[in-house]
Order: sequence, then C-alpha cells, then structure tokens
Amino acid sequence: MCCSRKPLPQQPGSASPAIQVLNAPNALPKNPVATVQVDPLHLGAKIPKSFLGFSFEYPDVEKFIGTTRKPLPSFVKLLNQLRDFNGPPVIRVGGESQDESWYSNTPTQRPDNVSFTIGRELTQALDAAAQATQSKLILGLNLGADDPSILLNWVEAAQNDFLPEQILSFELGNEPDNYQNHLVNGAPLRDKHWDYDIYSKQFDHYKEMLLAHLKAKKLFAAPAFVKEFLPDAPNFIERESLDVGLATLHFYALNGCGDTSSGSSGIKTLLRPTASADFFKAFDPAISIAKRLSVPLRIDEVGPVSCDGLPEVRGSFASALWSLEFMFDFASAGGAGVNFTGNSTLTPEPEVAPIFYGMLLFAQAIQKDASFIPLAVEGAPSVRAWSTLDKNGLIRVVLVNKDPTQSGTVVLKIPHTMGPAKIVRLTAPSLSSQKGVILGGQTFDGSQDGSILGIHSEWSLTPTNQQFPVDLPAGSAALVSVQFNDT
Repeated sequence: MCCSRKPLPQQPGSASPAIQVLNAPNALPKNPVATVQVDPLHLGAKIPKSFLGFSFEYPDVEKFIGTTRKPLPSFVKLLNQLRDFNGPPVIRVGGESQDESWYSNTPTQRPDNVSFTIGRELTQALDAAAQATQSKLILGLNLGADDPSILLNWVEAAQNDFLPEQILSFELGNEPDNYQNHLVNGAPLRDKHWDYDIYSKQFDHYKEMLLAHLKAKKLFAAPAFVKEFLPDAPNFIERESLDVGLATLHFYALNGCGDTSSGSSGIKTLLRPTASADFFKAFDPAISIAKRLSVPLRIDEVGPVSCDGLPEVRGSFASALWSLEFMFDFASAGGAGVNFTGNSTLTPEPEVAPIFYGMLLFAQAIQKDASFIPLAVEGAPSVRAWSTLDKNGLIRVVLVNKDPTQSGTVVLKIPHTMGPAKIVRLTAPSLSSQKGVILGGQTFDGSQDGSILGIHSEWSLTPTNQQFPVDLPAGSAALVSVQFNDT
C-alpha cells in the first residue's frame, strides 16, 4: 500500500487548503524494484521552449478550437496551463485534410480533388486562438493536388490574415510517402510509380515557388514523412538544411487503420519494454543529422494510434504513460518538439483525454528553463526515469512504472541535495481507464471550463543519507522534486 494519508488539519468552518501535504514513508526497502542514481553535477541539453503542441485537421478547428473571433474558453485555459511551464504550445493545422483543402472566400465550386474549403472564418478563429494563447501556428499546404494556384493562394491569404510572428511555418504536404493510398473522391493522390526520387523533384519545384512568395526566410517545414520514405529523411534534411526552417516527421505507435485487435493487446503493445527503442531504430538517423546540422526537428503529428482507430487504446491511461516516455526520450535526444493529435489529447467538451495529463506532468518537469541531467537505472525494465535541473536549482525526477500489476519502491540516490523531496503522483484506476485520472490529487473530470478540479496534493519525503524511497504503484507515474545544494 502506498503512503498513508495524513492531511493538514483544518479549522472548523475554514475553506479547504490550496495544497494538501501528505507524509510518505522513508524506510529504505531491502529489495527495491529499481534504483536510480542521479548526477546533478553535469548538465545536459536544455529542453526547448514551446516543446509541446497539438495537431488538428482543418475541418476540426471549430470543434476543438472555436469559431470566428471566439476561441473556446476551455481550449484557451487548457493551453495556457501548459504555457505557464514551457511557453505557448504550437498549434499545427493540417494533416490528411491539408492535401484535400483549398482557400476560397467566395462560394466557388471546388475542384474534384478538393473536399474542404479554408475560409476567412477559419483564419479568424485560428487568429483569435493564437492571440489568446500566444501560440505559433504550423499551417499545412496542399501538395497532394499538384496545383500551384491552390497552394499559393492559401500562402498569400495566410500571410495577410495572420501577424508574421504568429506563423511558425508552412508545412509542404502531409505524409507524401502515403500518397498512393490517400484517396480523394475515389482517386489516389499519386500513381503506382510514385517514389522518393519523384517526390524530391516535385518538392524542389514547389520549394522555389514558395521561396518567392514567403515574406520571411526558412518559413516552411517538410517533409512530414511517416513510414515509407523515413529511410530517406536524413538525405532530405541534409539536402534541404539551408532552406527548410523546420524538419517535420510523423509517428504513430500503433496502426489503427482497419485494426481489429483488442484493447488489452493494444495497451500491452503500447507499453512494451522495447517501445522507445523501436521508435529510435527508425527515427534516430534523421534525429542525428538534424542535430548535427542545427535543423530543428519536430514530430508535428504524433499519437498512440493512427486512423482514429482503437479508441479504447487511444483514450486509455496507458497512452498517458506512453506519451511521457515518448516526450522525454525524444527531448533528451535533441528533438525540438511534439504535436499530439487533437483527438488523442482533447475532447470537444472541456474535459481532456489521459494524454493531456501526461503533457501537463511533462511540462511541470521541464519548467524554468530546465536542462537534462544524467541518471542510471538498475532494476525492472518496466521502470523508466528521467531527470532535470532548472535555473533555480530544483532537481526533478520523473518515474514511470509501465507494469500493469507489479508495484514497488524505487530508490532515488541524489547527492548534493538539501531538505525533503516532494512527490506528485499521476494515477488512474487501471491502464485501460479513460476517466478517473488523477494528477497531484486533481482531475479534469467534470470540469466545465478546462480548469483542473480538486485540491492539489503532494507527498513529503525525508531522505535517508540522500536516498529517497519512492513508492511507485503499478501503472502509474510520479514527479519527484528536491533542492540542489551546490555548496
């Protein structure tokens, strides 16, 4: 059992305290499930500002973000909770719909290869949301239609409708390595001969047109590969490093396109011990060359399941633990940021999906210009850990237990600290839970406006010889904070 509760005493009739401090047991176990040795004396990479973000399809802007000149108050409040820790999240709009969209302010009949019209109402909604959250925008451009006028009309309109500082980038095409399977009105975007070499030539053609119309240098992003062209991503990044301001790739942990597997097997796959290693096996060459050439690389469309499939997995608490592992590993490798798909993080109501809790915990762990610091983990492979040190000298360690049944105690060995540590826990009734998620005693369940509800609670843990025994329940995460003492 984890930590008997000892709430602060209250005076009769008094209001509830803003923070509830609970005492955690500090006896060192004989057989910890894992031991984590933290080295606060050697700073690693600093986590970039605005690392977090969201990705929405064009037709979903009104549902998730809001209408003309009136963003949803819940959307603004949710994003600003992340902004408080790591700067404004990046809003990416595009996805599959960008290669089916065009811009028009008149009721003109759409071309056959267009299914959605971007109009002034949509740009005004995005402008209002960007102003309310101070977020920058990644705007998807239609490469799939292979029509320069469609692409350039939207670029011109966007540059007129948005302030220059609101646009982070224009993304040229969405997953062009899947164009042979992307059907618009029954026809694929490209024929069977489509390959990376043909894409490269077409990209160069459109790039020259874009460069002539953009009002600032390096204002566009590419290549947004997802699978088939991934081996070519390092070549692309090196070849385009002088022109592309942001390299983008996409990633989904599970393929939900027509998948009929059960939720339990999907959750097991999501939290498998090799999940992170499998991602880096495919993406590390691109990450490495982007880092070497100082090209920011963003996974600007990412989710636990593709194609809106397996909702019982996509909306599960397991996806929150998976998101923590993904964000920390990608950030520590030098990634510039991530944009989680809207349908895996938010709901049209003011409530949120479990991944948002993971994003909020991650943001809390990297706040105040934090940098990574080294650590070593010994013990169960289901336990993952990352550590940071912020500009005020606060050490933070995030622990994740991916095991669905085995709880245990993790011993943190952190030299050069002073005072007790505090622990904030992320829990849910089970890994498959879609409701009942609790972060530091609080939840978004039942929220009417995007506010987190309940009294914030944390555990106080007194060390023994600068060792901190942290109880870590099965299928949960914890954020441990302690002051660094460099004297």
